[in-house]
Amino acid sequence: MNYEDITNPKQLFQYMTQNIKYGFVGKNGKIYKDQNSEEWENDWYSECIVQDGDGLIKSQYGTCWDQVELERKWFADHNYQYKTIFMWFEVNEPNNKPTHTFLIYFENGKWYWFEHSFGANRGIHEFASEETLIEYVKYKQLEFAMQTGRAIKEDINLIRCYEYSKPEPNLGVDDYIYHVTNSMDMIK
Repeated sequence: MNYEDITNPKQLFQYMTQNIKYGFVGKNGKIYKDQNSEEWENDWYSECIVQDGDGLIKSQYGTCWDQVELERKWFADHNYQYKTIFMWFEVNEPNNKPTHTFLIYFENGKWYWFEHSFGANRGIHEFASEETLIEYVKYKQLEFAMQTGRAIKEDINLIRCYEYSKPEPNLGVDDYIYHVTNSMDMIK
């Protein structure tokens, strides 16, 4: 299936599963594919750029930050009511706690979490309310951070969610974080 032929969210998810892999593109043009490599760890902060949807279609590698931009492109082009959300453990010091971005959309009186990059949670998940959906994702993020030794249960109180607007393509890490935490309001 080609991207242009996608007509519904399930087909978009199928397309992404068949064509998009986890990784990142560097300012140096290199595609980083092994998140457990020393090279990834050494280069991510200084090299990572956040691609727009077209860039991700071309490279076929992206983190959740990039993948949400492809999702945004499709949902916007198909006139869905949707939101993009950035989630992080908000602390005032450098840390290795994970961030996550995700897209939610509204259809037939329900909210849906469209999730491709967060491995164990891949899928399209239905919720009765936006608030319930966001709380669920927060707990999944905490669970992941605890499993990887980067958080403890009490850190749930540090998780903040921001709805954010479309960023400029190819932002570096610092500029991207600034954008997603300042372009719109904090949700909670």
